[in-house]
Amino acid sequence: MKRVLLLVGVIALASCATWQPVTPTSMSLAQFVEEDRPERVRVTTQLAQWELEDPSVEGDEIVGYVDESSFLCRALFGNYYEGSSNKDACENFVAHSVSMADIVTLETRKGETTERILMGVGVMAGFMLATIRK
Repeated sequence: MKRVLLLVGVIALASCATWQPVTPTSMSLAQFVEEDRPERVRVTTQLAQWELEDPSVEGDEIVGYVDESSFLCRALFGNYYEGSSNKDACENFVAHSVSMADIVTLETRKGETTERILMGVGVMAGFMLATIRK
């Protein structure tokens, strides 16, 4: 019973925040980024895919920041902060722009952080209740 409840909780948490595609017409992409102001979008072109932080529209391009920190840095120093500046030692954000004409798909994360936290608390409470009852 515990395993089933834990599995349901993990699936529910994973499904709370998923990448959802936005209809790829130039006008709707620009409107979406300007009106919804998402924290992050995933942009896919014929050649590459990027996750742009803090995206905005400048002319006919979507501009944002890409974290180009290396996997090795994240693996070794993932939560290390430099000095008193509270700057992540691995963060390496670089400005990047993508022409809207080149975008094949634009995706955004759906699922609010608050909803994910409440779902996690609910799943943990249910798991604890199921454990205590036996």
